[in-house]
Amino acid sequence: MWYYFYILYSTFLSQVEIVSSRQVLRCLPIFYVIIILDVFKGRLFRLYIVTSLRASFLLL
Repeated sequence: MWYYFYILYSTFLSQVEIVSSRQVLRCLPIFYVIIILDVFKGRLFRLYIVTSLRASFLLL
C-alpha cells in the first residue's frame, strides 16, 4: 500500500516540472479518486490507473 503511494508521489513530482501549476491543480482531484478506488479495487486495476495517469500527464 505504501509503495503505491510512493509511486503516485514520485510520478507527481516528476511531472510537476513539465506542466503548469494550473494544470496540476486541475489534475489533483484525480489523485483523490485513485486513492478512493484503491480501497475497493485490486492491484491490476490500480496499475492500469497509474499507467493511464502518466499518459494523461504527458498529453497535457
